[in-house]
Amino acid sequence: MSRKEKYALVTGGAKRVGAQISLALAQRNFNLLIHYCGSKEDALKLQEQIKAKEQVDCILIQADLSIESELLRFFSEIKRVLQKKEAKLDLLLNNASVFEDNSFLETDFALFEKTIGLNFKAPFFISQFYRQNFQNGQIVNILDTEVRKNKTHHFIYQLSKKALLEFTRMSALELAPNFRVNALCPGLILPNAQESLGLVQKRVRNSPLSQELNSSHLIQALDYLLDHQFVTGETLFIDNGEHLL
Repeated sequence: MSRKEKYALVTGGAKRVGAQISLALAQRNFNLLIHYCGSKEDALKLQEQIKAKEQVDCILIQADLSIESELLRFFSEIKRVLQKKEAKLDLLLNNASVFEDNSFLETDFALFEKTIGLNFKAPFFISQFYRQNFQNGQIVNILDTEVRKNKTHHFIYQLSKKALLEFTRMSALELAPNFRVNALCPGLILPNAQESLGLVQKRVRNSPLSQELNSSHLIQALDYLLDHQFVTGETLFIDNGEHLL
């Protein structure tokens, strides 16, 4: 296979951590299928940036992966694109996620369906689609540094990521030996809008390693998983050791 024949699918790949991952994969000579939902402007800017810098293809696919009909359309579009290219999917990176600050009692049906749908159901069925349509490959799921804890202020988000952690392990066993399945648990790589500068600095100071993190540290961990042919079912924490607290 020539260097331009590798294809990677990145869900939620148009902004924040997903965009950094997409750029890193382009630098590794992956052609890209970048999924986005409502971030069309970000997706177009990223596509332009990738095509300007890297000699790879970059195709955008829009879908709300929390909705079954949209997910099925998404599958059809992936198959159409790859058949046209006479290519296979070499890497699936499940990154798309929704994060809301809700307790157990505040979680209603709509929030439950939206969060579980995007954070867990979508990776589950996209991984299933991957296995059903291709003979081999790699899957990397993006989790969260809090995934082994039982904090409840983001109750349904936390629960969805815990489910994805267990799915990573179970699917690694189920899909071996032709597929490797691993996960990354980033810490404070890119702070969200709810975290002030003071809170960010406090988290850094109180972490075991007390060092500032950025997307390059996450990419180093991704590189390890992609390159190490004997690693599957593994979860790497890139979080200054916060998961130990």
